[in-house]
Amino acid sequence: MAHNRQQALIIVNECNGYRAELQQLNASIKQLPTAQECGEEIYKDELKRQIDDRETLESRLIHLEYHEIIAKRFIMRCRRKSI
Repeated sequence: MAHNRQQALIIVNECNGYRAELQQLNASIKQLPTAQECGEEIYKDELKRQIDDRETLESRLIHLEYHEIIAKRFIMRCRRKSI
């Protein structure tokens, strides 16, 4: 049972990691207009790639949030059984 709990915690940690990635990507996208104002040239392909990356991360985040809910339920069941 400890092995299953460890797997559940790994899933939760992965979810938190993907949240951090998404936040970093959001921050970089917010900085694009500032970079343009400073005279830096932003290529449309690069912007499109960043937006595609964001959409991919958002869909992965939704998938991982679902697994996080399942992992939390599993941990609660393990706690109930161990009592």
